[in-house]
Amino acid sequence: PEDIFVHQSTIHSEGFRTLGEGWQVEFCIGQDEHGKVRAEDVTAVGGGPCSGPKRHRQYRRRANVNRTNNHNDNQNNDKHDNHENVTTEKKPVGATNRRGKPATLMWHQHLKDTVKESLDQKEISRQDGTLNIALGDARVKLGIKSYASLVHEDKIIVEGTFSCDEEGEGVIVFDWKRAIEFDSDSESWKVREDIGNVVSELNLTSDDVKAVEKGETLASLMGGALPDPKSALEEAGFQMRRVSFSATTRRK
Repeated sequence: PEDIFVHQSTIHSEGFRTLGEGWQVEFCIGQDEHGKVRAEDVTAVGGGPCSGPKRHRQYRRRANVNRTNNHNDNQNNDKHDNHENVTTEKKPVGATNRRGKPATLMWHQHLKDTVKESLDQKEISRQDGTLNIALGDARVKLGIKSYASLVHEDKIIVEGTFSCDEEGEGVIVFDWKRAIEFDSDSESWKVREDIGNVVSELNLTSDDVKAVEKGETLASLMGGALPDPKSALEEAGFQMRRVSFSATTRRK
């Protein structure tokens, strides 16, 4: 693989702009003023803010050492006069960390096994915190921190948040916050004040929920190449800066 220079100013991130080894990102290839290759418009896979892989905390084992001196008049037990009992404690999975906060789990880890099996059968990857779903004429992204986006073949892009039912049945409810649409007259993307009639709920086990086809793009979904929506996304306050559909593979 080829190393590509990345300047921190091109990284889309919440807070401090940085990248680490093992981070999965998307970017465009550009050139600096000297003609050298550099990465531009660096985002997380799917266009969201960059974030690193989840780190699993390793809890140290704590030893409780109880020293006792037993004095026994019986000479046959003299060898047991001094002994050491050592017991170890290991924090159970899901216990609080050193700061007293619970360990963070990916949202889809709370789903019931039947829902997870349904996703696996449909070859919808759940290896990280994001699920990419094909829902009829729309492509839906369910990401970390309740992030949600939807791209419809009618040339509409919306973004907001989602919640999953507490029982883990796979019922997803959306709260859309912002939208843009392509205006055929001006041949440009415009901020849409009215979110419109966009899907408000889905069930991950539904037959309508499928995997995104490998290699699918914004152009293939919308029936042809369109201008880059980046400026309209920024104007509307979107977190994403570029639309992409991650290929889905069977979870190993």
